Amino acid sequence: MALASLLLFVVGLWTRQAGIGFAAIVMTKGKDILRLMEALGALHRKYGLIYSVLWAAAVVSSVSLVLGRWHSWRGD
Repeated sequence: MALASLLLFVVGLWTRQAGIGFAAIVMTKGKDILRLMEALGALHRKYGLIYSVLWAAAVVSSVSLVLGRWHSWRGD
């Protein structure tokens, strides 16, 4: 639970940071590209983390499936 809470907290921070960056584009003049790049960087980190977690879950699930089938085949 603690790990899931930490992951969701970090994702929430990056989402908030991206939202602030996009809002700053509207509010400021002359720094639009900088603000856009900061916001897109926050989104990239967010979705990169989600992508990594999904890949890790897929690997763990695959290994679990293979080990389950192996033990079933051996008769354990």
